[in-house]
Amino acid sequence: MKYSNRATPEGINNPKPPFWRSFWVMLLSMAVVLAVATWLLGRSGAWLATLVSYPREVALVQKSGALTLEPSDQQRALQGLADALAIELDMQGFQPLSVHYVDDKTVNAFATLGGHLMFHEGLISQLRSENALAMLVAHELAHVKYRHPIASLGQGLAIEAGLSMILGDAEPDIFRGTGFYTRMKFSRDMELDADKAALGAVYRRYGHVAGALGLYEVLLRQASLGSNRYTELLQTHPLTERRIDKLTEMAEQEGWPLEGVLKGMPPAL
Repeated sequence: MKYSNRATPEGINNPKPPFWRSFWVMLLSMAVVLAVATWLLGRSGAWLATLVSYPREVALVQKSGALTLEPSDQQRALQGLADALAIELDMQGFQPLSVHYVDDKTVNAFATLGGHLMFHEGLISQLRSENALAMLVAHELAHVKYRHPIASLGQGLAIEAGLSMILGDAEPDIFRGTGFYTRMKFSRDMELDADKAALGAVYRRYGHVAGALGLYEVLLRQASLGSNRYTELLQTHPLTERRIDKLTEMAEQEGWPLEGVLKGMPPAL
């Protein structure tokens, strides 16, 4: 009788990995690809959006009729301060700039498309000097100067449209989904850029930056109360004590006095 060795099964020394391991590797790979795609979409959308000229952006918002101005004593006072600060920010090419006074208790302020600036009574009522108010107004103006609202919109639209195609949603309602005419969510870099520009504008107007950083102390204090009405404030202005430290360092480096005579709030406010 003749004997022979049986053939060694293929892969005996390379056992097949468990299903759960393959599943998690695949899931992680998909997550990485999706994250990279989202980042690229956002960056591309933001860049493309800023190619739209400012006059064209203003015209699109005016044509839509989404934002209408309601004149009041408060609105006129804010508009006057905004016009003066726009000069300090060298924003001659950014006209018109439309300031809105929102008579409700929400603690918030934000810049949106077409040079529209929204200031809620709930935030303004917390300020104790025109210097702090000027920092707030100049901060929102700086967002307009750097085209942050339209960049934020373009980023949101590009991400939503791209992910809708990737994930198979054939008819995404991208304009409603990103809040086309509402407040924008700016990155921390955008916020810091606006902070720096605003602080410089305050210095040029008053000769010092006293009171300007008091704005952020008010915002931090109000946000720490934890009420639901401060949620929007945190969404549009991510607050950290580090922001105050950075601006203090900037003022010291530039030689801008941190002390000076504060100006009272405008009578209408």
